[in-house]
Amino acid sequence: MTAPRDSDKLKRLNDMAKMEKEDKNHILYAIDGLIKSGKLKNIAAL
Repeated sequence: MTAPRDSDKLKRLNDMAKMEKEDKNHILYAIDGLIKSGKLKNIAAL
């Protein structure tokens, strides 16, 4: 799987910036959960 280009990431962030605060908070909550899960998975693999 290839990572999105920086311009693709910036477009997503700009799209999110136009959303209502509650929607942004839901998205950030989900992203934070995914990041935490990935970190825990990496720790468990040590």
